[in-house]
Amino acid sequence: MTVEHEHTFRHALSTGINLFLGAGFSVFARDRRDRPLPLASVLRDELSHAFDLPATDSMSLGQLATILDSTRPDELRVFLRDRFTVHDFDDRYHLLRKLNVQCLFTTNIDDLLHKIYSGIDGKYLNDLDYRGSTLGDPCAIDAVWLHGSVQHPHGDLVLTSLDVASALQRDPTRWQVLSAAMEKRPTLFLGHSLNDTGVLQTLHPTAAAGRQKADLWAAFPPGLSASEVDYISALGFQLIHADLNAFLDYCAAFTEIADPHSPHSSSSWNTAKSFPTETIPKPGSVPNRPIIHFLSGAPPVWSDIFSHQLHRTEHHSDLRNLLLGRRNALVIGIPVCGKTTLMMQLAVDMPFSGHKLVVESVSVERADSILRRLAGEPALVFVDQCCDDIEGFLELAKAPNIVTAGFDSEYNLDVVSHLVPHSKIAVVSVTEISDRDIQAILRTLPHDRRRSAHVRPQVEGLERPSLFETVENNLVTSTLRQRYLAVLAQLERRDLRAFDLLLVNCYVHSCRVPVSLDMLLAYYGNSVRGHDDVYSIREALGALIADAPDAIVEDNQDYYTPRSTAVSEAVLNGVSPHQLRRMLLQFHERVRRHRVVRYDVFRRRAYDHKIVSRAFTNWKEGMEFYERLYRDDGGPYMKQHGALYLMRKRRFDEAFRWIDEAVTATGGRNFTIRNSHARILFEANVNRDHRDSVVKDMLFQSMAVLSDCYSSDRRKTYHAIVFADQALRLADIYGVEILRPYLQKSIAWLNEERRKYPWHRGARRMHQTAQRRLAASVR
Repeated sequence: MTVEHEHTFRHALSTGINLFLGAGFSVFARDRRDRPLPLASVLRDELSHAFDLPATDSMSLGQLATILDSTRPDELRVFLRDRFTVHDFDDRYHLLRKLNVQCLFTTNIDDLLHKIYSGIDGKYLNDLDYRGSTLGDPCAIDAVWLHGSVQHPHGDLVLTSLDVASALQRDPTRWQVLSAAMEKRPTLFLGHSLNDTGVLQTLHPTAAAGRQKADLWAAFPPGLSASEVDYISALGFQLIHADLNAFLDYCAAFTEIADPHSPHSSSSWNTAKSFPTETIPKPGSVPNRPIIHFLSGAPPVWSDIFSHQLHRTEHHSDLRNLLLGRRNALVIGIPVCGKTTLMMQLAVDMPFSGHKLVVESVSVERADSILRRLAGEPALVFVDQCCDDIEGFLELAKAPNIVTAGFDSEYNLDVVSHLVPHSKIAVVSVTEISDRDIQAILRTLPHDRRRSAHVRPQVEGLERPSLFETVENNLVTSTLRQRYLAVLAQLERRDLRAFDLLLVNCYVHSCRVPVSLDMLLAYYGNSVRGHDDVYSIREALGALIADAPDAIVEDNQDYYTPRSTAVSEAVLNGVSPHQLRRMLLQFHERVRRHRVVRYDVFRRRAYDHKIVSRAFTNWKEGMEFYERLYRDDGGPYMKQHGALYLMRKRRFDEAFRWIDEAVTATGGRNFTIRNSHARILFEANVNRDHRDSVVKDMLFQSMAVLSDCYSSDRRKTYHAIVFADQALRLADIYGVEILRPYLQKSIAWLNEERRKYPWHRGARRMHQTAQRRLAASVR
């Protein structure tokens, strides 16, 4: 027996589930003549024989019952009550009592459920048709016989084609109870074919006015065709591959995960008192805002999550199942693909008996503080931007009383991936979303803001669209870049100090730290009179700047960030090189390292050659900028950043001199710097005369350096990608035959990296490209 999202399923069996039962559920029950209760085809033949009616294979049970109901209705009811009164049944049916069943729904007309739950201590069946609601009695299992029951002496037994087709219209209340129950808690369909008209109408989103249903599972015997599996998934079900026999054996082995009425349920933990800055707010305590703000690019806030207007993607189900299995996870994706939204949804939705905490980045010191305050109590901890200080995240992940889920970008994980114990922490990429998710997201877009025809985003190769690309391509509104370019232009003309405050915030935010009031005072220097001036400038920017969460910092001064990563990227990509250069020069001249919040995190991105290349279009000015930084810093990494900048500006002689100095300073033991050395050596020669033996030697020497880096360094993925890229470029120059060994080696390396890190899209793309190139050469 295999179960999709089994950890979530077992949790539902323990904490509360609905059962929806069809004819296949009763096959191990027998009537007074010791005959198994019949399925539809057998019952049709029995009715045909008992009433001497010729029945062909083309006539359904409903059609035959329609004939009998119109000609011999009393005899038909006597027959059915006799045939579906259970005399004996398999003892394993009693195993259902081990499950925490809250509601039972069945299209069967037999009385098997009455026999199963007869005489059980502490539980009883409450027939909603006869007794109505029990006002929350914890001992009651509400039960609804959707097609009637032989236990109802005067009730109808629904078998005819007309009755089945009109069941929902004739008695909508029963089906409304089913729909409400499926919204409230998970539901398992057992022994049902999912072809019943009433069931299908209840499953349709309109039946719940667009409200999401809880988890749905359907059990089917193994051997379904691919199209049958697709149909079941399209209805919103997770699949259990099991017949009734296997499911009852599964119940025999089932042990409860937790007692839902335990005094240690999640509501009893005083999280807010022990963790005031890390606790999840209550729904009524947060301000509300229109959902269009989120859809237009604003970061998620708790009211967005509590509104349940945001679609829960399939990643939500996958991660919930992973965490319920007590597996730590590290969730990655491209910027603005919904990582933080997913984190907040999971934090709200996850059933957990213990503390639930949400933190943004976590140093080792703060991790130790959380562990001390927990004092061994169970906790589920969500860490946004977890790779900023991977050691702190790993400290939490090692604790036996904690389940930890970290969230960050693909790039940031790539930098620290070699430190992550992948055997103990599952890495999950959430960039791409399924076709079903795309359609569900499109349905949630406001009608007055979305395009008349849905647009599927165009992405490269075999990649699938992300949530952000789906929304951005289907809203009739200007893009983030356009909106913030307009804001920047207005600020630059009207208030240069406010312009600088936004730009500094976006730059520092791109380095993964907040801006402190102390940093701003240093940046402005004599152009502000003190704190009050900075506060006034900040107020003028309104919602463009947000106060950093208190949990990020540990002193009493104010800290700021831009309202989202999307805003930060739009501003930095849209600002003019002149203004970006002016800001960088002023910032690094006036804001010394001791003033920078978490300088150890800041310095990893602050001097990146990509942003410096945008700011300093003149290579001499850029080189002077890096020389000034090197005089202050003195480390080989500054030479490496400067060399990569000079390479981008095609100043290969200067670049090679700088990277050579960095290699010498590290004794050739730093493989990141050696990788840069190989890249610069390659770029310096790849566009020269390829017939020159010295040029050729330099190009293949670069390949040898990368090969050594891959063999010797723990961080192999980046080396493999650069090696493959250069091999493909050399194949264009010297031909595939000469480069075949290099291409084969790169394919083998990338295949190994894909196996170890299936989340790494760069390795996957390069592997496909190299394979296609090699395959094309043998055609």
